[in-house]
Amino acid sequence: MINKFKKAFTMAEVLMVLAVIGVVAAITLPRLSDNVDEQALVAATKKAYSDLDIAYESMVARYGEPDWLLDTDDEKVAAELLKNRLKDSLDVESDCGDSNSICMPTSYSEAYYLKLKSGMGLAITAKNDIDSSCSTSDDKYYPCTFGEIIVDVNGPDKGPNQSGYDIFQFKLSNNGVEPEGLSCSFGVYIYSSGLDRNTAWAIKAGNLDYTKCFSDLSWANKRSCN
Repeated sequence: MINKFKKAFTMAEVLMVLAVIGVVAAITLPRLSDNVDEQALVAATKKAYSDLDIAYESMVARYGEPDWLLDTDDEKVAAELLKNRLKDSLDVESDCGDSNSICMPTSYSEAYYLKLKSGMGLAITAKNDIDSSCSTSDDKYYPCTFGEIIVDVNGPDKGPNQSGYDIFQFKLSNNGVEPEGLSCSFGVYIYSSGLDRNTAWAIKAGNLDYTKCFSDLSWANKRSCN
């Protein structure tokens, strides 16, 4: 005999399944979104490194090593000169002069500002006392620092506009553009404060996990919270 009564889910069972799916989605989707956003910021930081390195090398090829910054005793004047010579090789949308204005969410002392067509914001500072920042014993490990560029990698119009998330520091030296936190002699530093100095970690480890489990991380042993 054929059983005419087929088993099916009741309405209560269907609603229960949907409720479970909703709870799981509510828990997992924000985490997935956070991960996507983090990877986008890491990718933008790597692009910033590449763009700045190309611009710096082009500047050096055209004007020579930037010991010409010593021609002025005013660091702000030196920063303007450095900005003008770097921007020749950058795809600039706005030159904000010495006002962060639309270029950066935060102002910095003695800085000049640019906004690139990619949306990236730059704050450029310079040093006119280069000799004092050089080691006489080992120039490879303690290079002369000519200046610093603070970068909002996704631009001031997008969040979170926070140090170590989308705002990072790069140094300009006789070794070229160097991500802050990188040491030739000690590897990569991880900073618990001044998170924008963790540029090297973001680029080389490929994550921002120092914002989540700083005390557990080690460049030699553990490069992520997982």
